[in-house]
Amino acid sequence: MLLDFDDWPRDRPIEADLCIVGAGAAGITLAREFIGSPLQVCVLESGGETFEPATQALYDMVNTGLPRAPQSVSRIRQLGGSTNLWAGRCAPLDPLDFQRRDWVPRSGWPIDRDTLAPWYARAVDVLHLGAPVFDHRLYPLAEEAPPRFASDKLALRYWQFSHSLVQPGNPVRFGTEYRDELARAKNLRVFLHANLTDIDTGPQDTRHVRGLTVRSLKGNRTRVRARYYVLACGGIENARLLLASRATNPAGLGNDHDQVGRCFMEHPRGTCAVLRGAGMARLQELCRHHWVDRGGERYVFLTGLRARPEWQRERQLLNCDVSLVEHEVPDSGTRALERLLHHRSSHQGEDIWRVLRDLDEVARNAARRYLDHKPPRIAAREITFECHIEQAPNPDSRITLAAETDALGMPRGRMHWQLGELEHRTIAAFTRSLAAELARLGLGRLRIADWVLDGGDGWTRGVQDVAHHMGSTRMSNDPRQGVVTPDGRLHGTDNLYIAGSSVFPTAGCVNPTFTIVALTLRLADHLRGRLRREAASAGRPAPPEKAHAPA
Repeated sequence: MLLDFDDWPRDRPIEADLCIVGAGAAGITLAREFIGSPLQVCVLESGGETFEPATQALYDMVNTGLPRAPQSVSRIRQLGGSTNLWAGRCAPLDPLDFQRRDWVPRSGWPIDRDTLAPWYARAVDVLHLGAPVFDHRLYPLAEEAPPRFASDKLALRYWQFSHSLVQPGNPVRFGTEYRDELARAKNLRVFLHANLTDIDTGPQDTRHVRGLTVRSLKGNRTRVRARYYVLACGGIENARLLLASRATNPAGLGNDHDQVGRCFMEHPRGTCAVLRGAGMARLQELCRHHWVDRGGERYVFLTGLRARPEWQRERQLLNCDVSLVEHEVPDSGTRALERLLHHRSSHQGEDIWRVLRDLDEVARNAARRYLDHKPPRIAAREITFECHIEQAPNPDSRITLAAETDALGMPRGRMHWQLGELEHRTIAAFTRSLAAELARLGLGRLRIADWVLDGGDGWTRGVQDVAHHMGSTRMSNDPRQGVVTPDGRLHGTDNLYIAGSSVFPTAGCVNPTFTIVALTLRLADHLRGRLRREAASAGRPAPPEKAHAPA
C-alpha cells in the first residue's frame, strides 16, 4: 500500500522485517521481489508521486571538482526515482569490465560476468526489454541480414530500450509502471515523504543496525525497526547517508578504512568526431535503430561501435564506445510532406516542390511508416560520433560532507569529480583508431574534434557527465579496498545492505540501470535465503523461493 508519512502518528514506530530506503529502480525492484511473502516490508521514499521543488532541493550539494550537472537536476526525488528522467537505454557490462586489469588501478569485481548472467536474464523482464539478446542474434529477431563488418579493433555495440507497457512510447518509469502493484500489496507499505536522517547502531557497536530515524519536511518523525535494512538511494546519497551517520564513528558508518564516498565514477561523454559526405549512408545502415515485434509489442534496439577487448588490452585503455547522431538535411521532402499534412507549412509552394524533388525518398518513407510502422529515415547532412568512456576508479574522485545543511538539518554532500590521464588517452586513441578503421573500410573520413587532440588539461572541456553516479560504496572482498561485501552487505555490519550503482567497483562504458536491476535481483535472492534460514531455525513462516530464482 502507498502511505503518506505525514499522516503517520508522530513517534509511532514503524516495524518491518525488511526496510528499503529509496523507491527508484533498485528499491522498487527489491520490494517487488517480496510481494506476497509472509514478510512485512516497508519502503521509505523521500518524495511523493509527483515532482515537488522543496523535496528536490534536498539534493542540492556543493561541487569542488570538474563541472557537471547539478544533483538537483540530474536526479529526481520522487516515487520511481530517476527512472522518471531516463531514456531507457540498456546493455550489460562486458566480461572485461569485471576482470582485474593491470593498467586500470583498483579494477576487478569480486564476481564475474557469468555469476551475474542469471540475474541479467531476469532483469530483461523487469525492464520490459525485447529479448535477452545483446549481440548479433538481434538480426534474425529483426528479420534482417547481419552487416558485413570486420575489424580487429572495433566491434558492434548492441543496446535495447526499455519499453513501458503502461505508457507506450516511454521507457519503464518504475513509479508509474509498478505503482498499482505496490499499492495492492498487503505485506508492503511504501511511505512517501519519509526521509532517512540517521542510521542508529547504538553508542558503541557498529556491527548491528538497531533502527532508522525518519523525518518529513512538515515536521513528522519516527523510528523504523527492522531485521534487515537496504540503502537504495543512488550513487551519491548512499555515501552521503553513511557519512552523515556519525554517532559511533565520527568518520561515518562503515568508514573505518576511509573508503565511503571514494572512487566516485561517471561516464564521460563527448562529441569526438564528425563525418560528412561519402560513407554516411553505409554507416547509417551499420549503426542504427532496429525494430523487433514480439507478443504484439514493438521493441527498439540500437547498434553502435565499441573497442574490442583484445585491443583494449593491447593498448592498455579503458572501455569505450560510440553511438551515432544523425543530423538531417534541412530541406527533406519527407519533412516537407509532414508539414503539409499537419497544416504546419508556412511556405506551401516550396514544400510541394521539395516533396516532388525527393519523391523517391518520400515514397520509401511512406512505406516505412504505413506498411512497416517504422519512423522515416531522412538523409543526413552530417553524422556526429558521441563517445562514452569508462572512468578509472580514482580515490580522489569522491563524495564528502559539506558544512552547509539542508532543510532537515542533514549535511549536504560535496562532490569532487576528477578525471585523469588514462581517460584522455583512451578517448584520443579510440577516436584515432575509429577514424583510421572507418577510412580503411571505406566508410568515410572523420574530422576529429579539437578537444580530443588537446595535449593538456583542456580536453576535459569537451566531455560532460551523463548523471550515471557510480562507485562511491564499491563492493570488495577486503574492507580496506571497498565498502560492501560481494553480496552488498556493509563491511562490519550484519544487517545493513546497499543496492544500486554505488556498489560498482568499475563502471564499464554502458548505461548502468540494467546492471543495477540485475544486482538488485541477486540481492533479493540473497536476502530471501537469509530470511528462510532464520525462519526455519525460529519456526516462523519463510518467504517462498521464487520459481525463476537461480539455484
